[in-house]
Amino acid sequence: MKKSGKKGAPEKSALIENLKKGMTEMLVLNALDIRPMYIYELIQEVNVDVPEKCRIAYPYAAFYRLIEAKCITEAGKKNADDRLRTYYKITEKGRKRLKTMKEDYELYVASVNSVLKRAESLKA
Repeated sequence: MKKSGKKGAPEKSALIENLKKGMTEMLVLNALDIRPMYIYELIQEVNVDVPEKCRIAYPYAAFYRLIEAKCITEAGKKNADDRLRTYYKITEKGRKRLKTMKEDYELYVASVNSVLKRAESLKA
């Protein structure tokens, strides 16, 4: 694996970076569909079993867009380890958006795979 300018860091793929930007909202909604979470917990959930170069480190822009769109909302604040944490939950509007996003994702992935397989079969 090629290394980038940062010591020991993997080279960034433009495709992966663009996919992460496009998928972050869906992944945030998907995590909150499991249960209400605070932001750090949400980041951990989104990145479970994800290779390092595909991890989403800063979902804040997507997170705040989802709040503004009323897809997620505050679920309350809890004091944990002497820190006040704000928990967030998905709304019904967010569940509908997540369902649509998952359907669109499945359609798009199937279409891309079909095109790639067709190209491979034509080369053979």
